[in-house]
Amino acid sequence: GTLCRIRCIIVGKVPGGGSGRFLPPFMSATHAPMHGEGEGAPEQVCVTDLSLAGKQMMMLPRDVFLLRTLHFLDLSNNCLSYLPAEIQMLHNLVHLNVSQNKLTSLPEEIGTLQRLVRLDANSNQLASLPEAFADLSSLQILYLGGNNFAEMPLSLMALSGLERLYMGSNILNSVPPLISHMESLEILYLGGNAIEIIPDAIGRLSRLSLLYLGNNKLTTLPASICNLRSLRTLNIHDNALSVLPPELMDLVQLRQLSLRGNPLVCGFIQDMPSAPPSLLELCARQIKNLKIRYNPESLPLELTEFLDSARYCSNPSCGGVYFTHRVLGRLR
Repeated sequence: GTLCRIRCIIVGKVPGGGSGRFLPPFMSATHAPMHGEGEGAPEQVCVTDLSLAGKQMMMLPRDVFLLRTLHFLDLSNNCLSYLPAEIQMLHNLVHLNVSQNKLTSLPEEIGTLQRLVRLDANSNQLASLPEAFADLSSLQILYLGGNNFAEMPLSLMALSGLERLYMGSNILNSVPPLISHMESLEILYLGGNAIEIIPDAIGRLSRLSLLYLGNNKLTTLPASICNLRSLRTLNIHDNALSVLPPELMDLVQLRQLSLRGNPLVCGFIQDMPSAPPSLLELCARQIKNLKIRYNPESLPLELTEFLDSARYCSNPSCGGVYFTHRVLGRLR
């Protein structure tokens, strides 16, 4: 026999709510001899992608665990209340999607999936994670939104290679200081919780480019947030903030700052430098507003760099041009 290579299988309706056997006969690995084996040996089927999404399954058919070559398994939008320990047999999994089920827990055996890069577990009933979750050393993207987490599990803090964490729409009321151990984080989404305090340790996440804290109960932000030199998007709308660290203006990579739905941030405005714009800035605004063309051949390099540093107000009714005082200070 020859090695049967099938990349993707999308299964239709699963009989019996998902129990027992459901895959075609050749998927049972008993159809024909495998290449290189003697007569009578089973043929190995190499399936890498399997979608069982939206099949109203209450449990996983046992034949799934025969597919040891699976890289992608989509079990989303079913009625699963648990994942069996046999999930450890799928040791080649790279992407596992169990979102929109009724899971109340994940098995300890999930920690054996050493090749898992992405786990989607949104919209379940999870309130905790197993200790073995900390063993998922390859995990880079994790979706845990729409669950019942009241605190961030400590096992998450051991995932030093995690790059994206989505925990929106839970019932979190704080962020642990140990989050500083998640040094590879680039995206941290915590919107739609009940968070009252952000620890100073947040400022150690040097790779963070997006921090979403909208729709929480924050009254202050730690000054250490101004240490996030890679931050490009900061969303803090719909909180109870009345003042912000003025050093936010020093975040030269920051491109989007959402403040709507907070008390008037008078303190933030009052603490900002109140000196009028320089003649340089006034002229530069006109050049940008009138869209006057310029190039390094017609202007000194410093002026060209200054013009290129212009930012546009994100408010559609404004559309004005401004330059940070950090850049101005360099040119004076």
